[in-house]
Amino acid sequence: MGTWKIPGSTEVNQIDHVLVSARHASSIIDIRNSRGANCDSDHYLVKAKVRERFSRGWKHRAGCGRRKWNSELITSPEGKMRYQASLEKKLEEIKTIESGSLDMNKMWNDVKETIIAVGEEVMGTKTIQKRNVEWFDEECREKNSQEE
Repeated sequence: MGTWKIPGSTEVNQIDHVLVSARHASSIIDIRNSRGANCDSDHYLVKAKVRERFSRGWKHRAGCGRRKWNSELITSPEGKMRYQASLEKKLEEIKTIESGSLDMNKMWNDVKETIIAVGEEVMGTKTIQKRNVEWFDEECREKNSQEE
């Protein structure tokens, strides 16, 4: 595939390339040159089609992020009834306050905040233990600090 035309002749050479690290090589779908592109040069335009993949990892700051609710508390019939009753009561309070309001965004935010508040009130949050707590003890910490 020729990317450069020698001025004054019809001979074409391949001197323009696309460099990609091995890590991203699987993201390249297609590479072509465009001979008809008018860019005032004796080089042809080289274009690459890339499929970009985004990481789905989330970085949580302390105190922010998603809550993990203790959903085991509402699997029992009593817990389920308590959650439903509390939610209905809170939603009725919102309904009476905003009976004349037509702002959908405000209404949605109020319903969302109510569901979250009732969930925290009835279920509570789950405490998450770190994975290495069981085996990473004081002896490991001492060895780790000696190596550094």
